[in-house]
Amino acid sequence: MTGLGIRGKLLASYMLVFLVLLLCGVVGAYIYARNAVEQAVEERLHAAPQSILGTVRVGADLAVRNYLRAASEKARDVVALEYERYRSGAITEAQAKANAAAILLRMSIARSGYIYCLTSNATLAVHPVPSLLGRDLSEFEFVRDQARLHEGFMQYEWRNPGETHARPKALHMTWFQPWDWIISASAYREEFRNLLDVTMLRDAVLSHRVGETGYAYVMTGAGELLVHPVMEPGDIADARDDTGRRFVREMLQKRSGRIVYSWRNPGEDRYREKIVVYAYLADYDWIVAASGYTDEIYAPLDRMRRLALVWLLVATGVVALASLYASAGITGPLRRLTERVRVGAGGDLSVRVVPETHDEIGDLSNYFNRLMGGLEGHSLRMGQLVEARTAELTRLNADYLGELERRAATEEEARSRLAFLQALMNAIPNPIYYRDFTGRFVDCNASFARMVLGCAREDVRGRPPGDFPDVYPADVAAAVLRDDDELRHAGGTRFGEQTLHCADGAVRHFSVVKTVFGEGTAGEGGIIGVLTDLTARRRAEEARRLLEQAVENFPGALLILNGEGSIQYANPAFAAITGWPRTDALDRRLAELGAVEGAGGSAAGNGAGTAG
Repeated sequence: MTGLGIRGKLLASYMLVFLVLLLCGVVGAYIYARNAVEQAVEERLHAAPQSILGTVRVGADLAVRNYLRAASEKARDVVALEYERYRSGAITEAQAKANAAAILLRMSIARSGYIYCLTSNATLAVHPVPSLLGRDLSEFEFVRDQARLHEGFMQYEWRNPGETHARPKALHMTWFQPWDWIISASAYREEFRNLLDVTMLRDAVLSHRVGETGYAYVMTGAGELLVHPVMEPGDIADARDDTGRRFVREMLQKRSGRIVYSWRNPGEDRYREKIVVYAYLADYDWIVAASGYTDEIYAPLDRMRRLALVWLLVATGVVALASLYASAGITGPLRRLTERVRVGAGGDLSVRVVPETHDEIGDLSNYFNRLMGGLEGHSLRMGQLVEARTAELTRLNADYLGELERRAATEEEARSRLAFLQALMNAIPNPIYYRDFTGRFVDCNASFARMVLGCAREDVRGRPPGDFPDVYPADVAAAVLRDDDELRHAGGTRFGEQTLHCADGAVRHFSVVKTVFGEGTAGEGGIIGVLTDLTARRRAEEARRLLEQAVENFPGALLILNGEGSIQYANPAFAAITGWPRTDALDRRLAELGAVEGAGGSAAGNGAGTAG
């Protein structure tokens, strides 16, 4: 549209907006109508199978109920007859119950059904499986209902041992009060399929119509047609549409759902697309389907599309004529205003335009005149402002260069301090490390890296103690981190000792001094630790302890004298040999012991020795 004039742009804009709105309205209305039609058809298609299924279920329930009721009442008559024989004295009560049970177990219900009897306390009195007799079945809900109701019709789910899923079952029960027998005739519902005559449902099925020629039909789960308005019953499992698609096979596989295919009934000359909604009646292995032809379903929409197209063409012509008329009164004044703007754009800020109308174009002319007047004054002020801004920028640039020089000097000083601190830390012989509050090493000196961890400083940074399991086993690493966390929250300095298996294989004892560096619990800084090797001192202390134990346990008398001959130490053997208490001998001279030797014998003769 960039090459069009205003008239062309107005016409194109009006037409574009109108067509977009009109198309949106038409498309929206069509979509709404189509959805409404589809929804109505889908609801009707879905309602038809459900209605037929309801009719079938009602008929099936009635047939099953009557069949089981007749069986249970017949069984009750048998029990009553045996009871009367017992009452007449012909047989005992035990014989009467045994005879009745035998007759009931011979009665057949459908294919695999049977007669069984319960008592009011849910105990099994008669059943085809002898091992179940006398068993309490109150654990089953339907049995509890039987014990409570005594008579009536019930449906429930039951799974025999060895089966993977439960199947629907039905029973009718009557109560023989003298023996408290709840007599139940029970069988699986699927075994009563032959009780329902499909011809009785033909009129109900064919009464459902969709459109003018749509209809409902019924077939078995194996593809045998049972009810159809124009086709005779028979096998249609291999039926195909005009593309060769076996659509019946798809329906038999899915059992229920929605399908679209083409179909031609006998006597018709062409295939027509149809929509089919179908449902499955498991009790009778029937598939009930309701169908409608798409050309009949969407016929109202086709008429709606044709009317919308005619309306669109007529409205487009009307809008085009109205747009041309409206644009004619706009383009003339705009062309003249455009010419004056071109002159002003060429640099003549004194140009002005005479307003021709009192509408927006006239307002635009007045604004143009005010704009040109403002531009004249603004041009003068801008020249002065540019000069002032240039001087200000020159000053700011000089300040910025000075700030850069100061920052460079500060950074150089910081680098020098960092190098000094690193050299100082490496010069200290004690192992030193620095960990952040997450437990990872930030840095250490060469002594810690080499002597303790046995690696380069670069390999230590960023790693937790647990990454060095030879030095920090899992329990030691966990204890170190817990201690760091406690120190972080408590603050200050902590003193302690620690034994580490260093990288060179030696076990060393260290004195550890740790302190918090930085902001503590705020999250900045970390823990600085300094280690002092106590291994040599520990070894000297151990040697001294062993020597003291040897002297204390020496069997001969040992003395330690100072330079003046005074006794500084006497072992226990001295007291035992000389009879002189150790505490009394301390700080005495040997000469003072002479009296003891004269009185009690020579100390030397008893094995005493001295050291000085």
